[in-house]
Amino acid sequence: MNQYSDSQRGSPFLRRLFIVVGCIVVAIIALTLFVVFKGPWDENSEVSESLPNDAVEEFYVGVSSLDVEANQRAREIFESLSEKIPNESAVWANYGIALLRLNEIDAAKEALQKAREIAPNDDRIIWLQAMIEERAGQYDAAIDLIRALNTPDIKALYLLADLVERTGRSSADEERLVLLKRILTQAPDNLLVQLSRARIAAKLQNKDELQAALQNLDELQASWNETALSKYESSTNAANSDDFRKVGREILMLENVLKPTPIYQQSLAAVQETNHTLGQPIRGFMNLAPPSVVVAEADRKLHFALQSRNAEASRLQMFWALALSGERHSNIVWNGNQLHIDNKTPLPVPSSMNQSQIDISSLLGVDLNSDFRLDVVAVGENGLVIYVQNPKGEFSSVIPQEELKDFFQQSWAGVWAIDIEADGDLDLLLSPPPSKEGQSETPATCQILRNNGDMTFSKISSLESIPPLRNLHWIDFDNDGDGDVVGLDTEGRLLIAWNERSGQYTSPEVIASPVTILSTDTADTDGDGIVELITLDDSGDVRRWSYDDTDKKWTTITLVHWNDIGELRNSSDWERINLRLADIDNNGAVDLIASAGMKTAIWLSEGTESFIQLTDTPDMFVNQVVDANDDGRLDLIGISKNGVATAINQGEKAYGWISIKPQANPNPGDQRINSFGIGGKIEIFAGQLRRTAPIQSPIVHFGIGENPKTGVARVTWPNGTSQAEFNLNSGESIIAAQRLKGSCPWVFVRNAKEIHFVKDFIWRSPLGLKINSQETAGVSQTEDWIKIPGELLSSLDGTYEIRITADLWETHFFDHVSLMTVDHPPSMEVYVDERFVPTSVPDLRLHCVTPPTPFELVKDEQGDDVTDQLTQVDQVYVDSFPLGRFQGVAEDHWIEFEIPADVSPDRSLCLIGSGWIYPTDSSLNVAISQGSFPKPHGLVLEAYEHERTQETTVVPGQWKVVSDNLGFLAGKNKTVVLPLPNPSGQSGTRRYRLRTNLEIYWDFLGWSVREDDTAIATNVLDCITSDLRYRGFSKLSAEDRRKPDLPIYDTIAATGPRWRDLQGYYTRFGEVGELLSETDDRYVIMNAGDEMVLKFPAQDEPPPGWTRDFVLVGDGWVKDGDFNTTHSKTVCPLPSHANAKYDREDSSLESDPVYLEHRTDWERFHTRYRTGAKVGH
Repeated sequence: MNQYSDSQRGSPFLRRLFIVVGCIVVAIIALTLFVVFKGPWDENSEVSESLPNDAVEEFYVGVSSLDVEANQRAREIFESLSEKIPNESAVWANYGIALLRLNEIDAAKEALQKAREIAPNDDRIIWLQAMIEERAGQYDAAIDLIRALNTPDIKALYLLADLVERTGRSSADEERLVLLKRILTQAPDNLLVQLSRARIAAKLQNKDELQAALQNLDELQASWNETALSKYESSTNAANSDDFRKVGREILMLENVLKPTPIYQQSLAAVQETNHTLGQPIRGFMNLAPPSVVVAEADRKLHFALQSRNAEASRLQMFWALALSGERHSNIVWNGNQLHIDNKTPLPVPSSMNQSQIDISSLLGVDLNSDFRLDVVAVGENGLVIYVQNPKGEFSSVIPQEELKDFFQQSWAGVWAIDIEADGDLDLLLSPPPSKEGQSETPATCQILRNNGDMTFSKISSLESIPPLRNLHWIDFDNDGDGDVVGLDTEGRLLIAWNERSGQYTSPEVIASPVTILSTDTADTDGDGIVELITLDDSGDVRRWSYDDTDKKWTTITLVHWNDIGELRNSSDWERINLRLADIDNNGAVDLIASAGMKTAIWLSEGTESFIQLTDTPDMFVNQVVDANDDGRLDLIGISKNGVATAINQGEKAYGWISIKPQANPNPGDQRINSFGIGGKIEIFAGQLRRTAPIQSPIVHFGIGENPKTGVARVTWPNGTSQAEFNLNSGESIIAAQRLKGSCPWVFVRNAKEIHFVKDFIWRSPLGLKINSQETAGVSQTEDWIKIPGELLSSLDGTYEIRITADLWETHFFDHVSLMTVDHPPSMEVYVDERFVPTSVPDLRLHCVTPPTPFELVKDEQGDDVTDQLTQVDQVYVDSFPLGRFQGVAEDHWIEFEIPADVSPDRSLCLIGSGWIYPTDSSLNVAISQGSFPKPHGLVLEAYEHERTQETTVVPGQWKVVSDNLGFLAGKNKTVVLPLPNPSGQSGTRRYRLRTNLEIYWDFLGWSVREDDTAIATNVLDCITSDLRYRGFSKLSAEDRRKPDLPIYDTIAATGPRWRDLQGYYTRFGEVGELLSETDDRYVIMNAGDEMVLKFPAQDEPPPGWTRDFVLVGDGWVKDGDFNTTHSKTVCPLPSHANAKYDREDSSLESDPVYLEHRTDWERFHTRYRTGAKVGH
């Protein structure tokens, strides 16, 4: 497909013809939009003039809020709009969606009923009403609404079939079969529906329908694997023998085998929403005038004022403008063997007498030491040099370690930044120059110089098979959440190495192209929210390359053709070639800028694939496109025949723009992503405009056309997490600061008043957790006990109800859950030691002690009195210790206390401590292990030995270690029980301190005396019902870096996916008690957003005066999606009690030992397949 500018289309007659035809097309489109937005239900619609200007803006901010699951914000916006424009049904409908997602069912029903009163025949509103009834369990009402749809599509018909099944009536199967056949009249090749038809026909023993369904399946076998073909053959054989029960079983197994395949996933997406987001927002006005066009008209009169200055042009090699401070751009000139940065003292660089060997990729601005200032890396024929910038803006060179001196002196042609191991700092990928003709030695390949985080570096073997490169891009092309490497080699071939996580990439594959590629860049040129690869080839075509992560194929179309490319190829200027993509006229669409030698061509976009070539372009080579003078317009940076060149943008249209400066969390105690989020992406919604841009520098610029503001900007950080920023005014530069995350299943309990968060669970058994860059922690502690205070859990309708939610980026495997009641006299407290000691078996027993007594005086490491913070559990923590560079690791800090003098030394004492820990994760552990950073250590108990005289020598007082392997708190709201030494055994000392460098925040500290455990009564209860279901994600308490994020159960923050699912099979919704009854590797597999509701039989009240507490007992594992966690993309390999190391390399299900032993569980329970597709709308 080619789109050419008017100047390329030939004769004047043809141009006039195109104009006439274009006018007719525009008229038809306008009429169509009128019909679509107005609709036949609009007899009483308002006139367009009655729509307030601010209402349009608010409406689209509200829609964008629904898109990113900012549902509370959306609720407030549409509630306000319902008062401003009460006769607009789309406002009421979107208001209802926001209320539905916030679980306010009755209010959502009222809002949607008002929407339907205004537009009684609109299928979208009727569909939303049906969804509400379905969520409320009113299946018959939902069925009636779906049947009231004017033109039900196949998704409506499929949901109707599902609802009919849920009613359980005797005719349900016959009704479902009719509905499925109705779907197949519209989509005969839908694999999912054909499988469902065959399964129901077998259940009904309808041989004719079964044979027809099997015949249709036979026609869909082209891409099936051997296992699927075998299951199909078994099904047909059983059908021929009229063994209908076996047919149903074999069809179910066939469907499970096919679920991971693209054809099945496509068929599923056609009939069902593949995520759990409740309700798709209505994006346009239904009763009022339709909004203006998405992309503004291109600024056809745009031109540039070329500013050139002599910089010893005979020695000038390249000119850059880099935001060295993260803000203002600095001018950097490579001149001979010196680098000139603004007016600073020139820096020596590894230059060459050959001017053409210094190219756009010879210099890199990158923050290597996480101080939010760009350092400078330069490469050339004579080696590699790294300059580090200090707070004053001065640069000093990095002296390489002895083992790297030869590496630094090698000849290099290009350097790029990627985070090879996703450990939060940027590494360097260096390309050698291409092999010279006749060179006999083995061709050189690219090398990785790993950043150890402390300004030392290591040469590692990853990506060694990539040949010399001309361009490189590090971005997620296959939508699995991690950055892939796409390169253009010096032979003009496109290469891609897919990210396999944990620093591993596939060998580079060639992306087939019929022509030689000259230059590449990345952008979202069609406004679909996906960043594509854009190339300039030697035929003059500029092409867009898109990767389909379902079909695993690249497709390409031609955007424009550069007619001058042939002439330039034969000129003396054919030395440098560059393609850049940016919205230089701010109309909201990405424009194309191509340079070769001293010639530049610019095509302005008017949306999708429509481009107009500018006739007035500067004579220069364009290296970069940046806002050089901070006026909101992008300028051209490069060189001309007269020296360094800046072409200042002189656009005529005063379109809006925003400038976003993504920043990692700048405070101590994080370091999970690189400073400016390089490798991530930003997606904006401004009115109806949608655009995505990769984060390649500290400043990301967007044009927004005639929109007064950007409703929402969604930042996806390079570690896969995301966040949203709202209401960004045009002409505004904003900083998008990264926010933090946590982990582990959450336990809630229900009483007569509320559903209350207790603490997290199975914290001790993380699968694939990296403890350094090479080693993975084993899992030998799969059983967990946590105490539930009796005042939080009470009997309701004869049961104790506990809810376990998966709110974070994890997969949970629950093998067993039970509840223990613990009754004890009032003179006693009972605790569980909720510590994690990695090298020890957990102390799974009840600790009976006297009620804890707070210490009379407690001091911190600075000698400050912190007694008041530690007298009761009240979420007032000791938090004054300095944080370290990485999340979870602080400077050494301690709590110092004394045992009262009147406590008898003969008593068995213990310390009771409550608090929480901010943990590290796999990526942080990898980063910490690479440099010379303090290694994390757990709690250490030390006793103070007073000054004493030994013979004639005075021995000063000093701290001595009592125990140095005490582990740490295993999550949030946890309590530890630590034995305290008998004072008589420590030279009579009663002074102790508890020391660590982990981020442990104490809430309470006291001492107790151990009591006889025979004075208590316990009873272990099994579940009577265990319901797995989808719930969504709880709102978290207000963010405070020094307090735990506590979930608020009653407020659902989001119903759609927040994280990329780990790919694989999860347990289907419904009763799962059979999987929880024993510890036997038959487990419930929970995904993010799932909830397990467990009910246990209530027991008779304890004896008068006694107290009842509870202990939740569980066995299982947790695997998170951190990029450095082993097998973090997939549910498999499946965990097993027989393999504590979790070291199985093969992640396929069919060969997994747990699957082979319990295969029928994947027929009966684990039938819910998730693809790991990207999060978003």
